Amino acid sequence: MSPRPLLCLCLLAFAVAGLRLPAAATVVPADTLAVIGWSPSPQAERAPAALREELAALPWDEAGETLEALLAHAAAGETVGPLRGVARTMQTLFTEAGPVDGVIAACPAAGAVLEGERLPLPVGGFALAAGAPERPAWFAALGGLALVARFDAEGMARIGRLLDALASCEGLAGRSLTDGDAALRLDVYRAGGLLPLAVGRAADVLVLSASPERARALLERALAEPEAPLLPAMPGAAGGLAVDLDFAAAGRLLAPDAERHPGAARLAATLNTLGHFQARLGSESGGLASRSRLAVNPDGGDAALRDLLLCRDCAVDPDVAAPAGTVGVSSRYLNLSGWLDYADGWVRHASGGEQTLRGWLTREYGLDPDALLLDWIGDEVHRIELAPLDSRLGSLVWLPPQALVLPVTDDAAAREGVEALLEALAALPLEAMLAERAGADLGMLASTQWARREASYRGVDVTRLHAGPFASLAWAVADGRLILATPARAMEPMLDAVLAGERPAGLPVRGGAPDGAHAIARVDGPATYRGLEELFAALAQPAAYVTRLGLETATGGVGSQAAGGETTVGPLAGRISLPEGATSVSVEGVLAPAQGAGRHFRLQGLPTDRPVTVELTSDTFDTYLSLIDVDAGGIVRENDDAPDTSRSAITFWPRQGTDYWVRVGSYGDSGAGPYRLAAAVAERAADLPAPAESLDVSDGPASVSGTLGPERRPLLYRLESMDEPREVSVALASSAFDTYLYLVDPVTGAVLAENDDAPDTTRSALEFVAEPGREYWLQVDSYQGGGAGAFTLSASTGPAASAAPEVLQPVATEEIEPQGLTVGGEPVTGRLGGAAAAPVQQDYAMDGLAPGDRVQVDLEAGAFDTYLYLIDAASGRLLMENDDYAGSLDRSRLTFRVNPEREYVLRVGSFGGEGTGPFRLELTRLATAGAVPAERPAPPTFGELLTLYGLLPDATGVLARHLAPGGGYGVVEGDTVRSESVLPWRED
Repeated sequence: MSPRPLLCLCLLAFAVAGLRLPAAATVVPADTLAVIGWSPSPQAERAPAALREELAALPWDEAGETLEALLAHAAAGETVGPLRGVARTMQTLFTEAGPVDGVIAACPAAGAVLEGERLPLPVGGFALAAGAPERPAWFAALGGLALVARFDAEGMARIGRLLDALASCEGLAGRSLTDGDAALRLDVYRAGGLLPLAVGRAADVLVLSASPERARALLERALAEPEAPLLPAMPGAAGGLAVDLDFAAAGRLLAPDAERHPGAARLAATLNTLGHFQARLGSESGGLASRSRLAVNPDGGDAALRDLLLCRDCAVDPDVAAPAGTVGVSSRYLNLSGWLDYADGWVRHASGGEQTLRGWLTREYGLDPDALLLDWIGDEVHRIELAPLDSRLGSLVWLPPQALVLPVTDDAAAREGVEALLEALAALPLEAMLAERAGADLGMLASTQWARREASYRGVDVTRLHAGPFASLAWAVADGRLILATPARAMEPMLDAVLAGERPAGLPVRGGAPDGAHAIARVDGPATYRGLEELFAALAQPAAYVTRLGLETATGGVGSQAAGGETTVGPLAGRISLPEGATSVSVEGVLAPAQGAGRHFRLQGLPTDRPVTVELTSDTFDTYLSLIDVDAGGIVRENDDAPDTSRSAITFWPRQGTDYWVRVGSYGDSGAGPYRLAAAVAERAADLPAPAESLDVSDGPASVSGTLGPERRPLLYRLESMDEPREVSVALASSAFDTYLYLVDPVTGAVLAENDDAPDTTRSALEFVAEPGREYWLQVDSYQGGGAGAFTLSASTGPAASAAPEVLQPVATEEIEPQGLTVGGEPVTGRLGGAAAAPVQQDYAMDGLAPGDRVQVDLEAGAFDTYLYLIDAASGRLLMENDDYAGSLDRSRLTFRVNPEREYVLRVGSFGGEGTGPFRLELTRLATAGAVPAERPAPPTFGELLTLYGLLPDATGVLARHLAPGGGYGVVEGDTVRSESVLPWRED
């Protein structure tokens, strides 16, 4: 058996160094249908002391804290990429609100435990076990599933507190099945019509199962044998990652259907013959080891399969030619004819004896496998790995060079057979077959063409095949061997080795395999690990950078809206106040290394009729400046380089009554040193640069093209006034930069509306109702002020408008009917559209709010795509909005903390403003003003992420220094097929 699986999973084996459990009866029974798990290895401490010391010296704790902070942001649904997908999946897997939200809503005490304590890890092992159900149906199989885990005393204490909290909650409909046994606790919970969830513990073992009976049985075994390992024992191996599959037990499940369904009888015989499979991967005294055993049942009922598996005359000769520097050779006995005969038997049985696989291939595609392949191919296959995977471009694009070597009985017959096989494959309607299977156009794949080139190397004919930019292979027949090499350039060193009879240096010939082995593998573990170390090291920094960039984009970094809508700005370092009549002010300071998260300053005395420019400069670090709207709870603008790394600048129009802070930081939160922060205002809004051009849409759509210069200064355009109210649509598009569009009042300089990305596009768009006789200005800018290039600005009008402008206007709260929407009260219901008197939007005032309360608003509708707005009642300014909560189109949610100086209005709407149907609106208080919210850690810095991602190459490098070349084999012993692979510890 090849030792390659070790390369993917070996790092996990060292996390358990020093943990031991004495052998005893196991908690999970040996006759369990399937088990996947891990248990501490009793031999892990026998690994070289230097290896364990080097691994222990790596920053595991620091990386763990970084990972915890990263997952905290993923759990809030704010991180991009895979973490966001995982978080959303977990939130919607079992219930509409998600399991965590559901538990917190139904059981506040459990929510407090979940928020206040870190859930423990199973340091004593875990197992996911599937017991045999009474009938082979999916719903019955679920009842046999159980998760079993062993914890230390502190971990069990934490779990106990969570179980106590769950038991105290009436909303979870739980009941106890403990029956007065203090040493065994078992509770059962139900969620709607789902299967029950049994949660129990005994001694240091926790069990989760859909079957209370199965959970109790496992807990009783744990009590009977307190020191017992979790997993079933495997001869010759203990601890590590484990897989146990009882095929015979699965076969017995099919027995009741065998008489009625012949296919079930054949499948049951196959499973009974396969018997029982076990595999273990872990650290042993001799090295990293992977062991497996298949206990074949010779009387299981499938004699053909038995003979194939227990072949006593299927020994392989591993003495194969390979170039110097080869890092791996895997050899296996190849009984193609026997396995094709076996497949013929299955097809014959399934078709009632009417056809075979050979006959079907010949009839449907004109392929005769005997003539094309079996008449000339030998009974061995050798896989040669010429180099390890590393960070070179060629290695990443084409994978490392490798080759397959198959002995042939006749060189000429082999050449003819390969040519005939290629010709037959070329004649197949593969494009139509794939398109039919895919059910769609194959796009680029459909137009892929193979290029064939003939060449000769050292007197051997070589055929090279290329498809597209990445597929490259070559084949040749030489000295009684068919050689397939990929990429094609690997053929020449392979032919050199075959013609010269060269053997790979540094790899043992048999790898410790006994005589009669049907599979033998040899691998240069250190070389492979060094290649992986190089690859991981090359990927660590880009991965950390992209993750940090995603966090900054999704969460706005420190100062962003945290879970629940709270503003997580840090303590104020000072204030920047513009004295009356002054046009600029500045402060100087020093960003210390410990202040990587930045320093915050409040802006005071800002005018509302003129734009303000805030500038951050430093000669010692790469500056990064953020503008924060504290009331809205988020970063409104950011800038890195303007135009170089030592300067960041943001220009904006302050809004009346808004509390603005700025964050002084460094790119990647890794810089330190002196800085200067300055704020300056324009003389007057009326003195702003005159618009470049005018757009007149009175007679139809109009557009203008322009260029945002390298100085990145925004451009202004005048929208001519109209004679009557008109719906106006404005769009800004550019292929050169990320657009940002503002609607500006030219009299006051105030921003009336703004947009970054229009729905499902990269352009910016605004829609509003223009008042008659009023002039509007359009400001063309780039996101964060960091872009330049060509753009197109277009505008058009719709019919005369009688509705209120889309620009949010102040809402008179005394004119709103609250309809009983009270925090903590009963939900209200309403309806959008669908009738002459039914509005397309509805506004609600909120009662019962107290300053400092943390409030959650939920909008649900089954008939339309919901959209929920939170508006400042005095100014009409949009504070927060949400379209799809947790990926659900018909659900929106907002969470915010009540500002004592603000009155709020909730607006219920639909995406696009066209939805109709009933809705449900609910207001919930999550925390009172006196409650201390759980703090979520700041997003990890670039340096912290680099440390986290650097663990993989660092640990891989440690392994490379302490491993020697090793190997593995597979052999038949009696009625058992046994295999093992070992990468030994380096003796020096």
